Amino acid sequence: MKKRTLSIFMIIAMIFGVFALGADAASEVRFSRANLNLYALETYRLTLTKSIPNVKFTSSDERIVTISDDGLVTAISSGSAEVYAVVGTDIKSKCNVKVVSGNAPKDISISEQNLVMTVGDTKKVKAEVSPDDATDKSVYVFSSDESVAKIDKEGKITAIKPGAAVITFETSSSAVSKKCMVKVISKTAESNTKVAVNGVLYSIAGEKKRNMVVELKGPAESVKAVTDSEGKFYFEDIVSGNYDMYVYNDENSSRAVCSTDVTIFAYDMNISCIINGSELVMLCQEEKVSTGNISDITLDASSLMLNSGESYDMTYKVRPANVGTPTLRGVSSDVNVVTVDADGRITAVAGGKANVTFSTLDGKISKTCVVTVSETNSNKYSLLIISSEVIIMGIAVLWFCRRYKKFMRKKEIEESRQR
Repeated sequence: MKKRTLSIFMIIAMIFGVFALGADAASEVRFSRANLNLYALETYRLTLTKSIPNVKFTSSDERIVTISDDGLVTAISSGSAEVYAVVGTDIKSKCNVKVVSGNAPKDISISEQNLVMTVGDTKKVKAEVSPDDATDKSVYVFSSDESVAKIDKEGKITAIKPGAAVITFETSSSAVSKKCMVKVISKTAESNTKVAVNGVLYSIAGEKKRNMVVELKGPAESVKAVTDSEGKFYFEDIVSGNYDMYVYNDENSSRAVCSTDVTIFAYDMNISCIINGSELVMLCQEEKVSTGNISDITLDASSLMLNSGESYDMTYKVRPANVGTPTLRGVSSDVNVVTVDADGRITAVAGGKANVTFSTLDGKISKTCVVTVSETNSNKYSLLIISSEVIIMGIAVLWFCRRYKKFMRKKEIEESRQR
């Protein structure tokens, strides 16, 4: 009898274990953030790492925090609460939200928002939280891809390998942050990439400043140009990278009127800037892409096999190699299967096949990568697990019923003998 009872309990335990395993395997959905710190009345939009149908968002305590149907979290009053992504009665994901009191940070400024770095280079980015009377002026930093560029607690960015990464600077309140785009190139690419820079210099009143000297100072070179009657200046064959830009009244001046930092990207550029006291402010910095000298673009992969949830950073080469690197725009033929972001990162969403086409901004040159997403982690796999569980459960129940029936029959026979 004891052996029979033990066997039954083992079967039941096995069934629950299989269900637990299946639940873990199918649990692929999570919020973009697991923890949030907010001040009262601040908002933050949460997203899910995977799109799921019929999802609803709820709060454990709406007196502290609320969440809208599209994931917008609003802090109401001090305290802690959880927000959930729910399908029916099943909680798919949870985010812990802490609403703190005090003077909230309103803004965070960073000294660099775009960087071009060569492998092995380092660059320190300064971050300042405002206003001055903010209760907590701590700054938290993290990289979207530490294999490309990593950052330490002091704000020093280190370039690891060619690629692109986004460095996020965040205050103690998750609602206030700034991002720095980092593009890492190889030393060979740096030495081969030379571009042209067209600029216009204005006064604070909008007057075009003529006959002034504009200087670019970099680690490897220093060049000067004189503005013409329209305030225009021009630099040719500038190696992409980070420079200090200075403006002087004339060619005989040794003291700069104003200065700023500027990043020269790996393509021809138009820049407009304004003299504001001792500060040189960039009004706009837009690319001027020309593919006339480019004969071909080669993607590093023309086809990919990915599992659901996996990502791949697409890189590419141009011919000839010394014409610079244009910006490519990526488009997916089916965003339900594969997505692609502005940095060329391809992300597998669900099982299937889709084409990701990368083209120059003028559309003259394009190349396609065929992406096949494995069904391994898809809903079909989850259904297979559930089906297997149901079959195992059915077999276990049938076995239990037969054993129980034999036990009861044997018991009846023994009782009739005793009579």
